[in-house]
Amino acid sequence: MKKGWLKFGAVVLAFVLVAALSAPQALAKGKKIKNALQVAEKMKESLKEQEQVRFKDWEQAQWALQHMARLRVKGIIEGDENGYFNPNRTMTQAEVLTMLARAFGYEDNAVEMDETFRNLYPWAKGSDDFDENEEEEGSFKVGDSVLPVVPKSVSWALGYILYAVDQGWVTLDELQPRKAASRAWVAMVMVRALGYEEEAQAKMNVTLPFKDANAIPADKVGYLAVAAELGLFQGTPEGMLYPLKPISRVEMAALIDKFFESEPIDLGPYEVKGTVTEVVYTGFTVSTASGETFTFTFSPDAVVISGKNPASLEDLQVGQKVHVLANADGVALFIKICIDDEDGGENDGEDEGRTIEGTISAIHREDDKWTIGVTLASGDEVTVKLHGDVEILFEGTTLTADDLLIGDVVVVTLRDDDEAELIEVVTRGTAVPSEGEISGEVQEILVGDDGVSVAIKLADGRTETVRLAQNIRIKWGTEVLTPNDLAPGDKVVATIRARVATELRLVERAGQEAGQYLIGKIEEVSEDDGDVVLKVRDAEGNLHKVRLAAKARVMFGSKEIDPDELREGDTVRLRLQYALCVEVTVTARERAEERGD
Repeated sequence: MKKGWLKFGAVVLAFVLVAALSAPQALAKGKKIKNALQVAEKMKESLKEQEQVRFKDWEQAQWALQHMARLRVKGIIEGDENGYFNPNRTMTQAEVLTMLARAFGYEDNAVEMDETFRNLYPWAKGSDDFDENEEEEGSFKVGDSVLPVVPKSVSWALGYILYAVDQGWVTLDELQPRKAASRAWVAMVMVRALGYEEEAQAKMNVTLPFKDANAIPADKVGYLAVAAELGLFQGTPEGMLYPLKPISRVEMAALIDKFFESEPIDLGPYEVKGTVTEVVYTGFTVSTASGETFTFTFSPDAVVISGKNPASLEDLQVGQKVHVLANADGVALFIKICIDDEDGGENDGEDEGRTIEGTISAIHREDDKWTIGVTLASGDEVTVKLHGDVEILFEGTTLTADDLLIGDVVVVTLRDDDEAELIEVVTRGTAVPSEGEISGEVQEILVGDDGVSVAIKLADGRTETVRLAQNIRIKWGTEVLTPNDLAPGDKVVATIRARVATELRLVERAGQEAGQYLIGKIEEVSEDDGDVVLKVRDAEGNLHKVRLAAKARVMFGSKEIDPDELREGDTVRLRLQYALCVEVTVTARERAEERGD
């Protein structure tokens, strides 16, 4: 990414000007903040006088209470004049760039940018605002200067936008300040801001272990791969990433807080980690590993977290490991009770070298001894021997070394002899090879803008999503089928080329013993003697009249619906048994205007 692009005449104003004003340096690789002292001073200034912790609407996002609380007391996020944070409101690109620049300590730089370039904008000179065509083009010229289009409605963010473009966080082609910022777009900006552009470019062709990985724009794959390795984006428990979903204020706050938790900043007496030695009605005392003692009073607005869950002051007990943020008067604003020595006191720094995070890039077994290669976010690869009693966990389930996959994102805890004693798998890699075959049972047929994909459950219980080539050959014995003929429950062998299925061979059809499938579009839904009756026209134009069994299952996506919710125009897959339909799967639904409603 190019930096320092803003020009006026032959003089580069952007960072030449700002650097002359002793601006903080950009984030360096390795998640190290070179301007940590300036960031720390701003955080301490906020903590010093802070009294309010909670927003009035924090209950709308209880899962992120600790993220909101930590960022508020550190002065990174604020509520509106009425004390509301609006956690679930989506953010525009302008808002995201502003929040990031403030969090990373570049507010002064943004102010200088604003003061330097504001008068070049038409709305600042009393002229008309940009029209839609200019906004789509993304930039405009004033003399020899090329500036990003920033409409008047987001002029408050001008300096932050200019700074972000100048530093290479976002290009002119990628910038639409008023547009909602997608999660994939945010990942791109954060990865660049943290200095991982080269690493992201090197990962543009990787396969990410999310069920909706096919929805990731091709030019964002590498950024999301790096963001996942950094622990910023981990997906939902169901394995979904939602890359195109607009990011919310609380999700953005969580990303920034995760970064600062992984890259701690020294906040002096305002932040204390240690063990609770006394709890009284008005407060509590904490002893640190170095022997220092701190006594805090309770704030009525304090946020208490136990592990990751909201708790109360009554949950605080002698002997617990805690992480405390307090103001200058010793009033505890944020208290985290650490579970199983999580965040466990000042000795965290001593243990820091015993944990590594990265992606498994190699797995080797010799006799009963296992070795894995782990590629770090920096691009370096380390080799780790697994201890004989190593514990391997994924979402609470115990795995064996045989279950590890190339591409697994892991957190590895090392023993004193540098052998792995614990491996926590954050996200699974993929069993889909670049070339070769996989076999299993079809779980779902997915239709997207990039074509058809099939979710296949493998023998080990994992489900992999495979995109079908446009000219795929699908064979069932001597019959040649189309993707429309596939059904959940079909057992298949997929031939893979460049991670795309070029051939599917069906070895067993779903329901072949119990009946058959009918695929078509509903033309009529009626009732006869209490039974729902459908008229369905198939692809060959044949009209079928089908009666639903009394306990027929009707599915719309992953949701079960009532038979009376079926509509004319629905594209359906019917499973038939003894002339009755025992299962209906709605694979597509027309919009109301297309049906003429």
